[in-house]
Amino acid sequence: MENIDPPPYRYHINIEGLTDIGSVRDENEDFFIYHKDDQLPFAYMIVADGMGGYSGGALASRTAAEVIDFELRSLLSPSFAGLTKDRQLQNIRAGIDTSISLANEAILSKKNTAPHLAHMGTTAVLAVIWQDQVFIANVGDSRAYLWRNRQLTRCSKDHSLVQELIDSGAISAAEARQHQHRNQLTRALGVQRAVAADIHQQTLGSSCLLLLCSDGLTEYLDDDTFARELSAGLPAREHCYRLVEYANQQGGKDNITLVIAEYSVSL
Repeated sequence: MENIDPPPYRYHINIEGLTDIGSVRDENEDFFIYHKDDQLPFAYMIVADGMGGYSGGALASRTAAEVIDFELRSLLSPSFAGLTKDRQLQNIRAGIDTSISLANEAILSKKNTAPHLAHMGTTAVLAVIWQDQVFIANVGDSRAYLWRNRQLTRCSKDHSLVQELIDSGAISAAEARQHQHRNQLTRALGVQRAVAADIHQQTLGSSCLLLLCSDGLTEYLDDDTFARELSAGLPAREHCYRLVEYANQQGGKDNITLVIAEYSVSL
């Protein structure tokens, strides 16, 4: 990586993460990993939520996060420096796609090692930053949010039954929060032989926050509550603690995990 020339701008990236078992569960089946390069504007973060109530959920989420981490960490190969930026971004997108497929295969392989692992699976949401661009990918109902110019944007769509009902107009977003099948996923890692993540790319701008989280947080916080918290402008670490505390105060019925990246650019 020492052969890759840094861009003329100064990119500032700070990442903080926190996971909590919650107030009810006996085991934390969430897992997160993040990485920030010491010299280059390259970073990524991953949140995975193992299938709640199934044996092996913790193993599934950890397996997914570690496989994705290994693949993403290898993106900045020596040949990366000689590529155009467009080609660099194409390689990153392809690397994300590959990492999701390999994570799915790894979980499926481990399911065959013991009967009690037969029903395990996990969600995954990740963000990869390169210079002023970010790729966001998700499988399941763990979410990504962007806070920029004092506006909150949800950057992922849940793969869930209630999301399909919302899309069809059968129920409202408010009704979905109380729906009896709100935790039923339509896509997850380790369930089928082939799975695809939704992947999209966008420009970050001069200053923003990126937030990834499991549904143990979004179960209790709607977008307006997220916006009020992030508008306080606190350090990322403090936002993490405050949001986890809020979810626990509201019931904490699931594991709670979030990762926040602070991003800014200067000359």
